[in-house]
Amino acid sequence: AGPKPGAPATVTPLRLPLSAQALREQSEQLRAACGQPGGDYRGVSRKLHDALIAPAAKLLAGKTHVVIVPDSAMPPLPFQALLDAQGKHLVERWPVSYAPSVTALLAMRD
Repeated sequence: AGPKPGAPATVTPLRLPLSAQALREQSEQLRAACGQPGGDYRGVSRKLHDALIAPAAKLLAGKTHVVIVPDSAMPPLPFQALLDAQGKHLVERWPVSYAPSVTALLAMRD
């Protein structure tokens, strides 16, 4: 995301510190917990935040919007529900959008 509305977006690919299996399992746990009234999603949400968002903290500093471009190996994941160390959801810090690919993201900007 760009530093301010209308500014050029930057695209930075990040390698995930989780194995594909661990990511799939934790994503399924989070979706299941979020789908149940009163489901306790906080623990797995925090783990996923630490693995997926925390490594990008320096890149996200000063940004106004986060666009997630998952690759084909990424299971469906409600990124908005990820919790940081202060107990804030990702969506409380930034608006979150999704794009199906970097190519599509760049085409949407034109």
